[in-house]
Amino acid sequence: MLFPFLHLSLLSVVRLSAFQHHQLISAERPLRLSLRACTSKMEPFQLDTMLFFPPELKICASVETNKGAAALARDTRRTTFLNASVQLWLRPVGSAQHCTVEYTGYQGEYRFAPDLGYYQPCQRSIALLIERLVEADERGGDRGNSSNEHMKQGRHRQNQWWPIDQQSDANSATAGNPNCPIRALPGTIRSLNACQLQAGHWYELAFRSAIHFEQLLPARRLYQQHWANHSSTFVFKPEREVWRNGSELSWLQRLLQLRVKMKNCEAVRYLIRLDEQWPAVPLPVTVFIDYQVRENAYVKHARHLGNGTLLDGWFTGTFPVWRTPDLRTHELCVRFAWPRSLNRHRICRVFMHGRSSLDCDPLSYYNLYTTVVAGSAEEAIRPSADGEVRFWSCEHHHAKDIRCKGRLHTNLNNNVLREVGNHQCEPSAARMEAQRVITKIKRRAEQTMEPPATIRSLSLQNVATPVLAQLPTKNAIKKVIKRVRHEINAPPPVPNTLTDLIIPDAYKMYGRTEEQTEQFLLADSGVYQENGREQR
Repeated sequence: MLFPFLHLSLLSVVRLSAFQHHQLISAERPLRLSLRACTSKMEPFQLDTMLFFPPELKICASVETNKGAAALARDTRRTTFLNASVQLWLRPVGSAQHCTVEYTGYQGEYRFAPDLGYYQPCQRSIALLIERLVEADERGGDRGNSSNEHMKQGRHRQNQWWPIDQQSDANSATAGNPNCPIRALPGTIRSLNACQLQAGHWYELAFRSAIHFEQLLPARRLYQQHWANHSSTFVFKPEREVWRNGSELSWLQRLLQLRVKMKNCEAVRYLIRLDEQWPAVPLPVTVFIDYQVRENAYVKHARHLGNGTLLDGWFTGTFPVWRTPDLRTHELCVRFAWPRSLNRHRICRVFMHGRSSLDCDPLSYYNLYTTVVAGSAEEAIRPSADGEVRFWSCEHHHAKDIRCKGRLHTNLNNNVLREVGNHQCEPSAARMEAQRVITKIKRRAEQTMEPPATIRSLSLQNVATPVLAQLPTKNAIKKVIKRVRHEINAPPPVPNTLTDLIIPDAYKMYGRTEEQTEQFLLADSGVYQENGREQR
C-alpha cells in the first residue's frame, strides 16, 4: 500500500506525544561475552566423563545480546520498515591488524571464533572468499608489494570488508542466502587471520549495533524515520578454561584490579594492579585516580588524587576520607587507557555506602553467617576451632547474580585480622534489614502456632518501604514458615530393621492441656515376630 508524501513542518515533528515516544525501538545491546574451550575431534567436557584437553583445543567466542527472534517479531509489528545490523571489530591489543565482521541484527547470539563462528549456511561463501583473498595476496607478492604504491594499496585493502553475498559466483546457491547471518567479512587475508583467538593474549572487541526503522502515525499524519545505535568495547583474554562469560565491566576487572580498604574510618588505602600477561613495556597503561562522594546520582564532592603510568604493573596509595555527617556514598574511581586504545575505561569501588563518614564501621559491609543453632534459626557468628576468631561473609554471598567472595577474619573485639577475597559489591542496608525480618519470622514460626498470614502481617508492621522491596513474596514467606515448622516437627526416620527402632520420648507422651501431660507408651517389651519366630 502506497502512502502520499506528507509535508512535515519542524513544529509537527517536534510535537510528539508521550505515547509515540514509548513506541520507539531500543537499541540492541550486548549482555555478555562468552568464551568456551572447544574442539572438533571429541567432546571432553561432559558431566559423567573426564578426559584430557586435546592438543587442537580452540577458543569458541560469542556475544549474547538482548534482542532475538521474539524481539524481532515484536518490533516488526510496530514498524513499516526495519533493518538491523551488528558489527564486531576485533584486534589484538596494540596491533595494527583487525578483523571486522558484520551480521544481520536480532540474532540473540553472534559467534565470531573460531572459523568466524562456523555458521553452516555461510561455509561455501566463506570458502570462496578465502580462496580469492589468498590468490590476491599471492599476486600482490609476485608483483613486489615492497614498493610504496603497493603498500598503499595493501593498506587500502586492509581497511576494506566485503559483503558476503558478493563473494560467491553469480550461479552460486549461497548468493544472498537468507539463512546466513553474516553480511560482510574482512577484505584481506591478514585481516581474516586476525579473527583467530590465541590463549594468553589480550584483545579488544568493539560491538556496534544499528537499527534503522520507520513508523507511520496515521492519527497525526506523520511518517517518522529513526536510528537506534549502540556501541560497547570488551577487553578480554582467552584462557584454557572450560567456560567463562561476563559483562563488559566484569571482563575489564580481570585486566585491572582495584582494591580499596579503609583504615580506622579516617584514611583509605588502595591498590591498582594490572594482569601479569599484559604487555606493559610496549603498551604502558596510564591511570587517572579520582575520589568522589555522591548522593544518589549527584556528585557532592570530588578530588583528583593523581595520575601516572603503571610501568611496574601496579601502584598503591593512601588518601584521607572527606568528613561529612550526611549519609552519602564514597567511592574511588580509576580511568585508564593505553596507546591506540579504543576507549578510556573506568572502574569504581565503593568503600562507604549510605553512611556518615563521622560514624562509619568497616564491618558494616559484612554480615554474619546465618546458621541453625540448637534447632532454632538465628543469626550467629561462625567461630574458629579455638573460638578466638570470627568469620564474616558478604551479604551478597548467596545472591544468584553476584556471589561475592569477600570474607573478614576478626577477633572477639571485631578488630579486622585478615581480609580474604576481593569485596567488590555495594552493600545494601535494606537487604541486611530484610534478613533480620526473615529471622524474626522464623523465630515466631518456631515459638507460636499462628497461621502464616498472621505471622507475616505482624512481622511486617512498621517495616520501611525499601526493606519491603527486598523481602520475598507472600507465597515464598509462607513456604519459609512451613519449612521451619516441618524441621521442628519432623518425624524420626524409618528404621531399616526392628532392631534399629528407637522411640523418641516425644512420641511416648501426650498432653491433655499445656500444663498436664501423660505417658502414652507405658512399656516396650522388645519382643517381635520375624519369619515366624519370636525375636527380642
